[in-house]
Amino acid sequence: MEIQKCVTGKTQIIGLIGNPIGHTLSPFIHNTISKVLGKDLIYIPFNVLPKDLEIFLEAFQKMELLGFNITVPYKQEIMKFINECDEESIQMGAVNTIRIKEGKLIGYNTDGEGFIKGFQEEMEEDFFNKRVVLLGAGGTARSIALKLATQRLETLNIVNRTLYKAKDLSSRINQAYPNLSKAYSFEDGETTELFNDSHIIINTTDVGMYPNNNEMPISQLEWISSKHMVYDVIYNPNPTKFLKEAKKRGAKIGNGLGMLIHQGLLSYKIWTGESVSKNLVRKLHNKMLDIL
Repeated sequence: MEIQKCVTGKTQIIGLIGNPIGHTLSPFIHNTISKVLGKDLIYIPFNVLPKDLEIFLEAFQKMELLGFNITVPYKQEIMKFINECDEESIQMGAVNTIRIKEGKLIGYNTDGEGFIKGFQEEMEEDFFNKRVVLLGAGGTARSIALKLATQRLETLNIVNRTLYKAKDLSSRINQAYPNLSKAYSFEDGETTELFNDSHIIINTTDVGMYPNNNEMPISQLEWISSKHMVYDVIYNPNPTKFLKEAKKRGAKIGNGLGMLIHQGLLSYKIWTGESVSKNLVRKLHNKMLDIL
């Protein structure tokens, strides 16, 4: 019998809170990084119900966790509980990474930067002069949209089920980049023309995420063609039904696995100060594809 020494009396804990979290690959990524770098850390997912969020945060502070990630639906909600946050989190109105330092919860947002790196790596394209449509207006959408706005786009339009949320996000974008963005609802009659005229469509909603594999954020896809790039931040299933249907129509597709890895690496650096080599990033990406 081989004795396992992956957890010791000195092991520090990092983790993830969200609801649901059954689909997450983050533990594979972070625990693999720790093993390769020889760090005595373990990454644990915690499924947290809304009524228990504050209790968990208090417990994490007392347990002196090194830090943790936040996923849906708490990226915006958690901001009312943290002690400090960086400028990017304030601008985005959402936090996806917490560092616990001297009993304080310090918030960061790595989603936007992780998305840019993941998209450019997988799609081999940048955003200069592109017409981009973002589906969704939640915490992930805010992070991505406000980062995208810095990429010298032609337009960045927001389509969401609830129009006032799309308007709020478009307004935030236009405050810094006048006339860059407009807001639409999915029921708006102009959306088909908007989609057809775009270069890049990005789904930031959780529609189509495991276990709801047969759902799509848009039901009518006849406008998609080979001129489009379609990106879904969902990485499980791989690919989503939305991406499968887009590929059938000739679009170039990509999913959020690269984003997950890159935002995770940025979070890991916040917690430990450690950077990861490009070679390890490639190996992680390939291993995650095997798991999916």
